[in-house]
Amino acid sequence: MAHDKKPKAALYARDLAPREPDLEPYLYQTEKWEGWDKALVSEADVVVVAFPDVLGDTYTELLINLGKLAESGKGLYITRTSPSLKKGEEVSL
Repeated sequence: MAHDKKPKAALYARDLAPREPDLEPYLYQTEKWEGWDKALVSEADVVVVAFPDVLGDTYTELLINLGKLAESGKGLYITRTSPSLKKGEEVSL
């Protein structure tokens, strides 16, 4: 018989830089995110996504969708890094 284990967690926080208000209003297209919304109301404890890019095409979409995730109380698991970003050389300063 399997015992349910509580997951371990790591805390990360940082001070936020002041953000300039958007010059143009942004329209969040709810029909674009119907699948995301269904995942957030499902009985699952964790939402699994392939890579970070699926959470938003813009900064605003990303913030809204992460906010929805927080409201849902679910965890998030991202399976791999973004396929659209290439890791460059790391430089020590």
